[in-house]
Amino acid sequence: MINYLYCFDTNYNIQALCSIYSLLQNSSEKINLEIIHNKPESFKKIYKKIINHSNLNNLNLYEFKNPGIKFPNLNGAHVSEATYYRIFISKYIPKDIDSLVYLDADIICYRDPSKEIDKTIKNLLNSNEVISVKTEHKNEGNNQEMFKRLSLEGDSYFNAGVMLIDFKKWNKLGLTELILEKMKELEESIIFWDQDVLNSYFDGRYIELNNNLNYNLFLTEKNSKIKTSKESENEMILLHYSGSYKPWTVRGAYNLSSDFYHQIYRELFQQKYHIISNWRVGSLIQLIKGVLNLNIFFINKPLGFLIDSLKIIFKKNDR
Repeated sequence: MINYLYCFDTNYNIQALCSIYSLLQNSSEKINLEIIHNKPESFKKIYKKIINHSNLNNLNLYEFKNPGIKFPNLNGAHVSEATYYRIFISKYIPKDIDSLVYLDADIICYRDPSKEIDKTIKNLLNSNEVISVKTEHKNEGNNQEMFKRLSLEGDSYFNAGVMLIDFKKWNKLGLTELILEKMKELEESIIFWDQDVLNSYFDGRYIELNNNLNYNLFLTEKNSKIKTSKESENEMILLHYSGSYKPWTVRGAYNLSSDFYHQIYRELFQQKYHIISNWRVGSLIQLIKGVLNLNIFFINKPLGFLIDSLKIIFKKNDR
């Protein structure tokens, strides 16, 4: 049985719920869920939508208690301290678990991952490596500055949105403490948060992950009207909305690839779109821009998107 790990906070409750629900819906076998959260009670208020799912074997919620650590480079970032929680897995996850599949909360499961994950975990447990991840950058061209910044000796930098972890090796090697030491050492050089820290520690020592288990849906304004090909849809398994453009923002929702997320949201909440706005003026500008350039007519359920966006933008603040 596969053990999945999520680490998130109250800001990502709905996104994580959509991710977990998509996983449960598409998995061909029962799964276990391990969740590290800053306020577990807030997630319990909405997790009734998954807690009785036929594919959920067990769910454990752990409250993250910050031991007084100041996490690097969070001021003004689109991520919170929750991105660092997975470093602390040995302090929360039961030691009798052999392996973990860590997923970012911006992952949507598109088709059954069980067979491919089982195969990769088997290879990982029989290897000398601790993790299996997907390479994102090689030490070449404009990427060379990144490798220099992190003092990487290897030629590969991985994306940490999906990580298969040999938890027995992790604990045996005491990696939580070693990676925290690395974080302190790198503090002034960190840009991409715990992903930089993990890359600096492992430095190319990992098993390559199948691309379809971390299929990059990097949303931009330029690729907003590009549909995913049928060939890709037949292969992709876990979809990753990496980067700062997210499907639950106004500008991100205009991207056709955002609909993979909103389809799950509609199924869960019976609403057309999940839209959040941290800056009302900016969201309104993006909404108007999408109407004027006709982008709104390319997306699914345009009227529903317009209505749901306006509701959020003009929603009164809770007092």
